[in-house]
Amino acid sequence: MQRPAIKLSLAIALAGFALAAPLKAETLKLATIIPDDSAWTNNLKKFAQEVKEKTASRVEIKLYSGGVQGDEPDILRKIRVGQLQGGILTGSAMGSVYSDVRVLELPFNFVDDRALALKVIKDLGPTFAEGFAAKGFKVLGLYEQGKVYIISKKSVASFEEIRKTKFWSWTGDEIVSAMLKGLQFTPINLGLTDVLPSLSTGLVDTVFGPPLGILALQWNTKVEYLLNYPVTYGFGALMLSSKAFDKISKEDQKIVEDLGQRYIQLTNDEVVKGNDEALQTMKKMGIKFMDLPKSDLEQAKKVRLAVIAELTGKVFSKKTLDLFEKSANGK
Repeated sequence: MQRPAIKLSLAIALAGFALAAPLKAETLKLATIIPDDSAWTNNLKKFAQEVKEKTASRVEIKLYSGGVQGDEPDILRKIRVGQLQGGILTGSAMGSVYSDVRVLELPFNFVDDRALALKVIKDLGPTFAEGFAAKGFKVLGLYEQGKVYIISKKSVASFEEIRKTKFWSWTGDEIVSAMLKGLQFTPINLGLTDVLPSLSTGLVDTVFGPPLGILALQWNTKVEYLLNYPVTYGFGALMLSSKAFDKISKEDQKIVEDLGQRYIQLTNDEVVKGNDEALQTMKKMGIKFMDLPKSDLEQAKKVRLAVIAELTGKVFSKKTLDLFEKSANGK
């Protein structure tokens, strides 16, 4: 007669144990081509440590930096098959997921106006978040790469001089391809990890990037000139697979989101300062800063309009372009 009571007590005890047992830890493996010991990766390590602490190890983050998981197409492929759960991706890779985001990196968009760039990001943020979600990605926030400059082994004092050089183009980047076509530059298509050896061998002699990126990738050691006019404003993002993010409890999702946004903002502030310092470092190294003639500045405006005309409806939608222009024009 006591057996039912014993079974009931045992069932209650087991249920209590199940409730008290810790949830299974979720490990988020994140990758990036960005080298180790950079503002992006250093803050991502701090982010990972704090996530582990704040979630009592229910969420753990493992970082693979410096391209050890391959170039960005490799990283995206591994995210899609579940070998990775996310990473820091640049505008080109982001665009291969949700192409409308590339409107941010149209040539000669913001030039020196960071405040305008940040306003546009804020205004279009909900649109981009919705677009990435539809593609299976959770965006924790956008990183600033900052102003992007052309650097070269050869003089780049005018567009005419640059046309005589072998200009690197990131394989598959339609924005860069359209800009180079409009400026009549000759592109050499390569993956990012191939750029440094190609500068060494002379396969390419002209490349582009944000100052911190140029130093981190050691491209500055191979060039002598910098075009002192930003060709675009670069962005990246900390992105997670929605499938992986959804495995995390709602409570821990909020912790990951809040910490992610805080560390992204911290990184962005460091990057802006670091880019200015990197430009000064390149000057001290003897790299010559070249100014464009006024005629080329006018041509840049025309090229921007031509790129927009070519890529609207092909890379980004007219609707997103209209939202961009409304925000950029202060409306």
